[in-house]
Amino acid sequence: MDILSATDDSVRTLFTQYQKLVCAAIVPRGLQLTLQYAKILKDNPTLAHESALAQEADTSASTNNLKAYKLAIHQAAVSISRRPVPDRIPHSSIGTVRESRAAQEAEAVAKVREHACLRYSITTR
Repeated sequence: MDILSATDDSVRTLFTQYQKLVCAAIVPRGLQLTLQYAKILKDNPTLAHESALAQEADTSASTNNLKAYKLAIHQAAVSISRRPVPDRIPHSSIGTVRESRAAQEAEAVAKVREHACLRYSITTR
């Protein structure tokens, strides 16, 4: 397998996972959630395509041989498939693996800070 066909297969794999993530409205989950997903899709019809291309570019820039590239693409696809379904934009599930991880870490830090502030305000009363 040459690098071009590997890249085509990789982009297709990533696109499928991003499309499943963004198009979760197909799965019946209740009217309110379905409307939220439909709005994301309506407002950002190329989101899965853009995310797949960005992930492929990030992966190809960070790997130096075909075997490592294929493994990294597979790991990215698995990671994407396990993300929570987004209900708004921006959302920590949207973007490359690196972007999603950074967004999740930022959310965790914000929660810790919020909790610390609440705890401080309760103890100083």
